Amino acid sequence: MLTSMRRFAGITIAVFGTVAACDDTSDTGQGLVDGSSSTCPTSSTCPSFASDIYPSMKASGAWKCADATCHGGGTFRPAVDDSSASACLASLQQITIRGKPYVKSGSKDPDESSLLCNVKGTCGEQMPKEPAPFLSTTEICKVEAWLRCGAPP
Repeated sequence: MLTSMRRFAGITIAVFGTVAACDDTSDTGQGLVDGSSSTCPTSSTCPSFASDIYPSMKASGAWKCADATCHGGGTFRPAVDDSSASACLASLQQITIRGKPYVKSGSKDPDESSLLCNVKGTCGEQMPKEPAPFLSTTEICKVEAWLRCGAPP
């Protein structure tokens, strides 16, 4: 059921219950019309790491972060442990990029975690690297929503 339609900086967002579908018709990078830096809708429900983020980060997931050719094989540091959702989250919490934690659990400010700027490519090289595709707008919004909720397990 369509619950709302919102348009931000050339992006039309249709919210179906708790799932957002984004139609990126013009990526201007200007953020929300109201002046904030996010192009993602706010949600009353929080994604969880175990069910919404971790499956994509696993070696077999869409983002392939823990693949043997990336952070799971020792080729690229820091290492990402995908043996379980809790082990993966713990490994992400140990990472810092330029002095900023990769995932700052408990913080509701996504800018306090370097994960979001890493997948957007705004604080260095954009992740993930090939063969995985960059995250879609919808996936970035999911990561941002998870961080806004304090990065719950």
